[in-house]
This record gives sequence, structure tokens and C-alpha cells, in this order.
Amino acid sequence: MPSDSAAVATRASKTPTIAIRADSFMLRNGLTVLVHEDHKAPVVSVDLLYHVGSKDERPGKTGLAHLVEHLMFYGTTNAPGDWFQLASRYGFTDLIGLTHNDVSRFGETIPVASLDTTLWLEADRMASLAPALTQAKLDAQRRVVENEVAQGLNEPYGDVLDRIARNSYPPDHPYHHEVLGSMEELRGASVDDVRAWLRAYYVPNNAILILAGDVDVTSARRLAERYFGHIPAGALVERLRRRPEPQLGERREQVHASVPQARLYRVWNVAGLGTREFDDLRLVADILGSGSNSRLYRRLVTSGAAADVTTWIQGRELGSSFIIQVTAPPGADSTVATLEAVVGEELERLLLNGPTDSELTAARRGPRNWFVRATERVGGYGGQSDQIGWSTAFGGRPDYHAVQMQHWAEATPDTVRAAGRRWLSHGAYTLEVYPLATSTTVASRDTAGVAERTVPSPRPV
Repeated sequence: MPSDSAAVATRASKTPTIAIRADSFMLRNGLTVLVHEDHKAPVVSVDLLYHVGSKDERPGKTGLAHLVEHLMFYGTTNAPGDWFQLASRYGFTDLIGLTHNDVSRFGETIPVASLDTTLWLEADRMASLAPALTQAKLDAQRRVVENEVAQGLNEPYGDVLDRIARNSYPPDHPYHHEVLGSMEELRGASVDDVRAWLRAYYVPNNAILILAGDVDVTSARRLAERYFGHIPAGALVERLRRRPEPQLGERREQVHASVPQARLYRVWNVAGLGTREFDDLRLVADILGSGSNSRLYRRLVTSGAAADVTTWIQGRELGSSFIIQVTAPPGADSTVATLEAVVGEELERLLLNGPTDSELTAARRGPRNWFVRATERVGGYGGQSDQIGWSTAFGGRPDYHAVQMQHWAEATPDTVRAAGRRWLSHGAYTLEVYPLATSTTVASRDTAGVAERTVPSPRPV
């Protein structure tokens, strides 16, 4: 008789695979075009994914990727008005501008009658933004970005991701700084810097055009050629190699900030997007701390020992961050050490024995259910165009989302445990954030050899 684990794996392997079908072709200038036909409604999602993000910024020039995202909405040589006025005029919805560590994304869902105009506008800002850039536009958007960053840092726990980046990756790693970068360096960005960035990265051979909705492949090819075919390719963009950079020692930091409750973060550097181990680690995260049935939730929140707990992976191309976050109850700052001990116990137990079959079944169900709900729409975050675009950028094929689901279906307690052991047995970065009134030692310690140092209060902007 097969074991329970084998039976679960057999049942999972029979789970129907959900895939968004997409046709793919490439123009002579290197532009990749993906087309998904969905004729339920007379709308089309238009997305442009540029394979460039904050990881591509040079030392001393951080924040440039995000600044360029803002400038993309404020006029070209041929369409000098701002993008939001155009959106209102042509019926755009689900308007997207996103800067990630690895990619920059722009998109909108439109009435099919606006498809020609939208493709002309997207091609125009790919080709004509750089010559239309002025010092006045740059200064205006720099101020907007500064305000955006200041607001984010003033939020409770607002500088945590920046601290995680600086303390979990070495200074020469592309992920050592967060997407928003340094405000001091951003203030030094020039018009020439932005134009050089656009000419290097906002070119057809570094972009993916995704059309999803009420459009057919023949029409999509004709329109892509008409509006994008004349734009010259740029120089070849060199791809950075994968570099997950597991931490070798335990690094700790304690911070006092304007937060309502104490909070604990434990962070490991793990495998990047587009790998099977990343997909197995997603299951580890869900089993440990995603939802009310997860191990840490039952152990800490249900018992009242913690106010909240969550575990997630900040997925990226070169390597990802596996993050456990536990919030102490109000006024219970002294319990952080106890919370950390429980996190360690539950993680050790999972890495020693693996998940149960029922835990694994529930963990598989989560991402699949989310995918089904998100892809009811052609556009927007998580919609059909988003899925096939990110699948191509990070998995190398438009249907990589289906490959991921197959990985989850084939996962066993042993494969999940093995991925956890490989990536979560190395050193980690631990961050304790306390309300300002709490009296604790404020220090950073790196057992791999970095001297103890004083941690400053959150940076002013």
C-alpha cells in the first residue's frame, strides 16, 4: 500500500493545470509580443514590461528607476499632456505604473476601440520621452518622489524593507538597496542621467508588450509592427547572474521608532523567482505563517502570545527574501525574545519532520485559489496580462505560472523539507522594532565578523 505522502502526491499530480494560453512573436527590433485572446468583453489590457529595475542602478545613482517611472506619465514630444488626462479621454482603467527590483511595468485596460490610440501612445513614450525631458519636469517629479518616500518612512515600520536590504545583502549586491533608493543620490540625478537610462533600457529589445482581451493574434501582429516596428533596438542589455547570497552568520539589530507595538522580523536570503526551490519555499512560508491554520498563527496568535504573524517571500530574480514577521500584543514589548524562541522552535520542527500531508494539501490550495480569482480580469495587478508578462520575464515562458502550479502539485513533504533545510539553515538577519518609550539595548551584531555598532534612528528625509 502506498504511503500517505505518496497518495497525496498522486492525487496532486492529477489536479488539472490552469494555464493562460498566449501566442508569442518577436519583432525585428527585438520587441517580444504576447497575445492572449479573451473575447468575453470588448476590452483589452495593454501592458509594457521593461526588464530593468533598481538592481540595475549604478553605485551613487540609486532611486533612478523609480524616478523614471514617474516621468513616464508626464508627456513626450508628440503627446505633451500628462498620461492621466489621456486616460480619462480614452477610457483607461486599471492604470499601472510599477517599479520593482528587476522590472518596470506600465499598463492600462482599455475599450477595444481605443487600442490603436493606446499602442501609439505607448510606442511614443518608448521612443520620444527622452528628447521631451526638461529640467522643470525632472525637478517636479523628484519633489513628488521625495514626498512619497517621506510619507512611507513616516508610516509605522516604514523603513523596515530598507533595513532588511542593507543588512541582509552585502554592499556590492544589487539588492543591497531598496527600490526607492537614497534621497541624497536622487537629488543629484540629472537630465542626462535620465536620458541615458531611457536609451539604455527603455528600448524594444528590453521590453515585453502584452495584449490580453478582445484582440486576435493577426491584428495584434499588425498593430505591433505598425506602432513599434520602426523604433530602433538599443544596445544588448547584459543580464545579471543569479546571486541569492545566503547569509553566513547571525546578524541582529534593535531599533526604537514611532510604532504602536513591538515587532520581530527574521529574514533569510533564498532562491530567486523562476526556480523550483522558490516554489517549494512558498509552501514552507504558507505552512509556517500564512493564515489562521498556519503553525505560527495557531501557536502565537490563537494563544494570545502575539497580535499578528505572517510569513512571506519577497520574490526577485537574482534571489529572494524569506521573511517571518511577528507583532507583539500592545504593551508586551518584553515578550519579543519569547516570540523569537517560539519561531525558532516551530521552524526547527518543520525542517526536522517536514509538513503533514494535510498541511501540504492546504498550502497548495492557497496560491491556486488566488490565481483563479485574480485572472478573472484581463488586466490589473495579478490579471491575465500580468501573469503571462511576469511568467515570461521571470520564468522564460508565458505559461510559467502553470509550471509553478505543477511544481506545487508535485511537491511532497520531503521536497518541501529539503528546500527549507537548504535555505533556512544558514544565517539570518533579525530585526526587533520597539516603541520609542521601550528601554532596550540598541545594537547591531554580526557573528560573521562585523563589529558591533550603534543604530541610528530612522532617517530624516
